[in-house]
Amino acid sequence: MERMRYDLVPFISEPNVVLALARVVSATWTPLPSEAREAGVVRLELLDVIRGPRLSDGAAIEISGKRLANENSRDHERTDRWNSLPFETGDLLLLALRPGDHFLALAADPVDSPASPAVAALRRASEIERIDPVEARRTALAEALTAHQDLLRDYALDCLSRRGLASRAEAAAIIAHALFAADLPPSSRSSLVGELASRHFYRYELGVDPVNVQVIRSLAALVANGDSARRPLWAQFLAACLTIEFSKDPHKDAEMRAGLIRAVTDPPPQRVIDALQQLLSAGTKDPRVPQLLEAWRAASH
Repeated sequence: MERMRYDLVPFISEPNVVLALARVVSATWTPLPSEAREAGVVRLELLDVIRGPRLSDGAAIEISGKRLANENSRDHERTDRWNSLPFETGDLLLLALRPGDHFLALAADPVDSPASPAVAALRRASEIERIDPVEARRTALAEALTAHQDLLRDYALDCLSRRGLASRAEAAAIIAHALFAADLPPSSRSSLVGELASRHFYRYELGVDPVNVQVIRSLAALVANGDSARRPLWAQFLAACLTIEFSKDPHKDAEMRAGLIRAVTDPPPQRVIDALQQLLSAGTKDPRVPQLLEAWRAASH
């Protein structure tokens, strides 16, 4: 029996997966002593079918799964929603369901009410999924990156990275633009940075590649011009990209690193150096920051 995931995003792209808001009607648990688990049958009322052919609001369905019998043990296995959700009568869940002879619960996210922003976010993601042509969908994804709902932002990131709905260069430019948008919620910035610095976009072995330069430029701008309280975090991302071993050949290793740094002219080198020096003076414990500072100074002379 499959685990029930906490992340709905990967299933939004699957057209045959039902997306719905449901209310728990009841849950029945049967002990399975030989497995140290309980088998459960959860009865649900679908309050809002966001996507699901041949299903309508008010439909009654059942899902079944297993959870650890020991309640304390469940706390250590919370990535499986069967363990982390109480399934109490009246609970509201956003669900991804695979239809068949029986509904298979793929992922669930608890919400407080039908008016929860997460419900609207899932509905908007489902709408974007159907937008044609693809150019119009990319525009909608760019807007979704600055959404105040995590689910909608994460859906847009998934489309642009894992799913490749834009070229690597175009997707990186879209994310970098959103990173400095005035309406981007500050809490979202680290998610965008993490994706931009991931292997989907930053590929160190390509050296001074336009996308790599875009990534380093964006991170450097955050270090130099961003919120000083979060500067240590941005410096960690920048250091992770630049203090790695680019090549076994020491000369080539240094040249590839310097090439990426020299390719960044905005922010100006001295501004980045000053920001890194401020981190050192503040007593940062990240051993890569001195390396980063030394590399930036060396490349700027």
